[in-house]
Amino acid sequence: MLENAVQYPDLDEIVQKSERKTVYKKLVRRTKLDRRTQILQVVLEMLQEDDYKQVSMSRIAEKVGISEAAIYRNYRNKSAIFSSVVDFIETTLLDLFGKIRDDKTTSPLVHVQQMVNVLLEFVDANPGLCRILLCQDQLMEDLKLRRRMLELLKTLETRIRLEYRAAMESGLLPMHFNEDARAQMVMCFIEGRWFRTMISGFKDKAGGLGPSYTAPFFAYTQV
Repeated sequence: MLENAVQYPDLDEIVQKSERKTVYKKLVRRTKLDRRTQILQVVLEMLQEDDYKQVSMSRIAEKVGISEAAIYRNYRNKSAIFSSVVDFIETTLLDLFGKIRDDKTTSPLVHVQQMVNVLLEFVDANPGLCRILLCQDQLMEDLKLRRRMLELLKTLETRIRLEYRAAMESGLLPMHFNEDARAQMVMCFIEGRWFRTMISGFKDKAGGLGPSYTAPFFAYTQV
């Protein structure tokens, strides 16, 4: 099940937003949205299993407890299912990053820490998403989906870099601070935590780290 370690958008809403045909969207009944959401939840559970490479429309149908034809009535193929998962990831993370950025009561450096926590807690709440976020070839066979995920990771890195820049402009960091390199280091650390979670069989948590783990993100030398 999709858990809520932090405040995430309603998955039913994401499913509806991912439907591109406006006319069809008006005709979708609540039961159908619930079925689509149920399918996505089952897929995320399957991604945590040892035999995740065997994810197929027939196995998804078996896990959901419906016919394979019913799966195809909701999603035209496996890529369409993963596209909805990517929609969920994009909407959730960009929305949370936006709320952090717009909070004027905290400093840009606090924003960076909060963004790091969001990215780690997100996979702790939904561990199977590690495989999608890390663009595993067996799952992300659709090159368009892989490009979307890579672009999202670049966007998240840019948002972090802008917070570093804001900290420099406000005097919290020196102007010689290399915000580009530091934002890249942050994302490499996060992706490394995701990878460790995945190869541990989801036994190790990505988040829950103490302040000492993120201290290097803010360290600098005097010139």
